[in-house]
This record gives sequence, structure tokens and C-alpha cells, in this order.
Amino acid sequence: MSKNWTDIDVLRMEKFLLLVRRTFASGLTWVKEGDYAEGRADALAGVLAEWPFEVEGDLRKVPIGLRLHGVDIWVDELERTEIIKEDAGEKAVAFAKRVSKLVEPLKRSPVKTVRVKAAESLEDDRLPWVESQEEDKEGAEEEDDGEWGGFDDK
Repeated sequence: MSKNWTDIDVLRMEKFLLLVRRTFASGLTWVKEGDYAEGRADALAGVLAEWPFEVEGDLRKVPIGLRLHGVDIWVDELERTEIIKEDAGEKAVAFAKRVSKLVEPLKRSPVKTVRVKAAESLEDDRLPWVESQEEDKEGAEEEDDGEWGGFDDK
């Protein structure tokens, strides 16, 4: 599959990536409906670790485009399946953290684009354990009292 990845036409690729997204969401929903049972969570984590989030072994097995797509969609699908909503339970947040731990090693991937995308996705404001960048900006604006401080001649 990896050898022919670049030869696949755009429409087929879009259909395939949509299938990947729906399959990913279906797996998340399956774990959620099972009340985050350890067996289900282990099964899904095993599949994710073996395919889109694999970092060891033969990296040619999974095309880079598929890895990038997995990194792009994991937070979106956690949000869409309401696993990371504000009133989500402890089990949901623990499962989301488990998925993030699968993405974490991709920050050390030999492929630069995968490293960058993985780092960006792990800092997504929608994740409950990430402090919002907007709050930091608002705090900085509040510190500014609105007066002009003049020029700094140093």
C-alpha cells in the first residue's frame, strides 16, 4: 500500500480518508458505549498503536499520509464523539489521555511533518488537560492597563 500511495487518484484518496475517519470514530464510539471497559480500550489502543500511530518497526508499512491523517483527526473525533466534552467523566478523560500517549511518541518520528503535526495536536485547546492559549492572551491583555508606556530607548 505504501508503494502505491502517491499513485492513488484524489477522489479515491478522499473516500479512503473518510473511511479512516469513520472507522476511527466508530472505534471510539465502541469504547465509549462499553463504558470505557479495559478490554475494549486495550483492543482499540492496540490497533491504533499498530497502524496510524506506530513508531517502531518497519515505518514503510504505513504511508506517511495515513499517519498524518490519524494525527489530524484524533482530537476532532474525540470531540465529535463527546469523549472530551466539559462534563465528561474521569473514565472518558483517562481514555483520551491514553490515546494522547499513543500520539506522544510521534513527536520523535524521523519524519519532520509527522513530528510537527503530532506536537501541534497534543497542544490542542480542546483537550481537557491543555491550558487554553486564549486564556493566556486575555490574561496578558488584562495586565496592560491601556496606557501607552512610551518608547523604550535601550
